[in-house]
Amino acid sequence: MRSVKVSMTLNKSSKEENKYAFDYLYRNKESIENNLGYKLFCNRLDDKKVSTIDVAIENINSRDKSNWEKIAKFHAEMSDAFYKEFVPRLREFQDK
Repeated sequence: MRSVKVSMTLNKSSKEENKYAFDYLYRNKESIENNLGYKLFCNRLDDKKVSTIDVAIENINSRDKSNWEKIAKFHAEMSDAFYKEFVPRLREFQDK
């Protein structure tokens, strides 16, 4: 079985800015998880310029057509939830 995920990549031109933003969001991980209703998979990726934050449905076969509606709904809902959750937090971060 596989997983299906929605990801956000912090990919500004500056590695340092990406890591600062990641750390800012990570400090609020519990609150974000509570708001989204899913566990966050946070990947700082210190050896890379980018960092990622994901949510996933585990153990689902994305090739099984009977799962496609559930997967599409998850992607749509989480994309919207990510926008509502992360955009205000990142704007707040920029203002600091």
